[in-house]
Amino acid sequence: MKKIQANKSTREQFVQSIKDTCSTTDKVMVIAYSRQALQQTGDGHYSPIGGFDPDTNTALVMDVARFKYPSYWVPVDLLWDSLFPIDAVTKEQRGYYLLERSKSMLSLSLLRLELDWKGWSTFANTGLSRALQHSSMANSTSIEEIIPQIVRRFYGHMNKLSVRQTPQATDDGAEVERTFSEEVHKLLHQASHHPYYSIAYRTLQEMGALDRGAYKVQKKIHIPKTAQCVGECAGGEEVSLQAAMLTIFLLAIPKRYFTSLPLRVQLQVEQYKRLATLPQPLQEEVGRTEHQMEMLSDMSSTHCTDCDCFDDAEEPYKDIAIPQAKTMA
Repeated sequence: MKKIQANKSTREQFVQSIKDTCSTTDKVMVIAYSRQALQQTGDGHYSPIGGFDPDTNTALVMDVARFKYPSYWVPVDLLWDSLFPIDAVTKEQRGYYLLERSKSMLSLSLLRLELDWKGWSTFANTGLSRALQHSSMANSTSIEEIIPQIVRRFYGHMNKLSVRQTPQATDDGAEVERTFSEEVHKLLHQASHHPYYSIAYRTLQEMGALDRGAYKVQKKIHIPKTAQCVGECAGGEEVSLQAAMLTIFLLAIPKRYFTSLPLRVQLQVEQYKRLATLPQPLQEEVGRTEHQMEMLSDMSSTHCTDCDCFDDAEEPYKDIAIPQAKTMA
């Protein structure tokens, strides 16, 4: 994901991004714009771009508030201008996001946050931030003292994590499923050998919550001795899925959430999660999960608080003074 503010881009770059994302299925453009600039009710809003018509030089806005406005075509100049009104929350100009399918995510993505930006805002502020800002954390001298406190205070919120148990559908069939399974075994093995794992495992055990409770997968994973694991994986090793998930989650927590902790602890956190030192595929999984958290944090801090998307639901399609194009490139 690439975040671009209007004042750090140009009209030409904006138009080119529209053309690029509308010419492929692997990229998506999401604009953060002012509804008022389009003569609509409300103000700040997010919607993806679904098409571009070169004959009329218009872009198709796939309005996510479909009960209020259907998809509509907008002149790109007007759409560009709609990015510049100052956002009431951030006090900055709006912009757009460029999202691209990650090739690595097609092969393996074990941990998934089942949250939209609103859920993450509540999840992070009431669970994660409060846990890390609690007075008991201020006197901690090491990350080994911090992790059990995070696990204990945060455990009730962990039902928002889920495990992807099967690979995404592809044409490779059984071969993809076999590879995916082997990669998951390797990932869990690597997570179980990170220092966070033993602390999380011991804490869950003391809580009487090991491999039961809020998690969707409630069993231990048996790691077979496969050709891919020879010399790296111990055949027959049992790994607690809960403790492994917590290990990945703890490693993925963005740096911004640790700023209230003592400097010594912050340095330890950086040392333990330095991506370059983590083995693959653990490095990729932590990076992906952290990226999810960062994206959700950005979305929750720049959401359309001044938008009335959920007002006037009884009037699903209001007339809008926007030129309508008939074709899409």
